Parts: sequence; structure tokens; C-alpha cells
Amino acid sequence: MGLIALPFLLLAGALGAFAQQTQGSQSAPAAVIGGMFFALAILLPIFYAIMGFLIGVIGAAIYNLLAAWIGGIEMDVE
Repeated sequence: MGLIALPFLLLAGALGAFAQQTQGSQSAPAAVIGGMFFALAILLPIFYAIMGFLIGVIGAAIYNLLAAWIGGIEMDVE
């Protein structure tokens, strides 16, 4: 998912970096917001990978606990 969102975040960051600031605006400069989008574009795929790994480990641990208690899944293949 992070790699799918990556081009859109990079495009938003590029457009935000070149956006014009209105006079008297109290918000952050456009370049700062554009830089934040670039940082998100780099960090989100890494975050998704870490969270996917952790959810996989937790799911496997839960399955192993339940399989030991219930007996697991048995398959006969000929």
C-alpha cells in the first residue's frame, strides 16, 4: 500500500513545495509542508513493512497457541 501511495505523496510534496504563500498567512511555509510529504513518502513504506511483519508475528503466535490447545489442522495427502 505504501508503494501505491508513494507517487501521489511525491506529487503532493512537489506541488506543495512550489505553492505560493498568501500574505499574512499564519500557517507553515509551503516548502515545510512539501518536505513533510516527501518524508512521509519515504517513511510510510518502511512503516507498512514493519507493521506487516509485527502483525504476522503476532498472528503466528496466536495460531500456535490455539493450535496447541485445540489440536491444529490435520491434512492427509495421498
